[in-house]
Amino acid sequence: MKKIALLFFTLLLIYGCKPGENAPNLPPNAFAVTPTLKSDGKTSVLNWTKAKDPNGDVVTYTIILKDTLAKNLGDTTFTINGLDYNYTQTGKVIAKDAKGLTSEANFTVKTQTVTYLAIPDPIFEKALINSKIDKDGIVNGKMNISDAKGVTQISVFGGAKSLAGLEAFVDLEYLACSFNDLTVLDVSKNVALKYLFCSGNQLAVLDVSKNVALKKLSCFDNKFKVLDVSKNLALTALECFENQLTTLDVSKNVALNDLDCTHNQLTVLDLSKNSVLDELDCTRNPIKTICVSNVATAIGKKGWLKDPTAEYKVCQ
Repeated sequence: MKKIALLFFTLLLIYGCKPGENAPNLPPNAFAVTPTLKSDGKTSVLNWTKAKDPNGDVVTYTIILKDTLAKNLGDTTFTINGLDYNYTQTGKVIAKDAKGLTSEANFTVKTQTVTYLAIPDPIFEKALINSKIDKDGIVNGKMNISDAKGVTQISVFGGAKSLAGLEAFVDLEYLACSFNDLTVLDVSKNVALKYLFCSGNQLAVLDVSKNVALKKLSCFDNKFKVLDVSKNLALTALECFENQLTTLDVSKNVALNDLDCTHNQLTVLDLSKNSVLDELDCTRNPIKTICVSNVATAIGKKGWLKDPTAEYKVCQ
């Protein structure tokens, strides 16, 4: 009888339980995450292998990068938007089965490294944004320095107090910054500059010695007492009226075609080397002598305006 009972108990153990009914519940298997940076340099796409569950449970995923970005995902890919340049951060993907058991895989997001150019004046930066130069489109006091590459023209009007950051625009050929509130203008790094319009500001000094390609300079209505254009041999037009100039040396500017220097404090004007000068206005100066290479030619110039008291003279 005992043998029969033992046999019955053994058969109950073997056939009385379904396969796997008492097997332990295990978390999802290990998996790996691969981040890929998109061409914009700021968007990261996560892809990961499936975390299979040993017990056959459905697995969902949670994405954490400092904060929780997504929960209960069934897919194995996720795009992280809204990152900034120069960003590095470690995160994790959590795989969870139906019974709450989890496994994790770490990843590191790294966006493009960018060097920023400081643009402290908001009016200047807004002008760069409106011209599609500052490509992030946000007035935030900075610009990706690579945005300055290849820019040949900048125009800014209406109250800018500083053009700090202009030094990065090494390809600049045309700068219009008239009628602002500038007290300083540094164009020493803009060596490709051909046209400079900076009139109607508060400039007391303007150094254009490095701008040897300069063809036209319009700098009227400032506070210059000195203006050195001796290095600007390509200069064809100069508008420097309504300043405080006591001297003006244009003897090196042999290509000069147009000169307006009215409303200054000039007493002598030497034009003896400016043989191609067609347009001249030097009225409203205390000029007594205008030096020329040929008096008769000077008198015959229809585009030459001077005060009646000033005399033409061949100067040595």
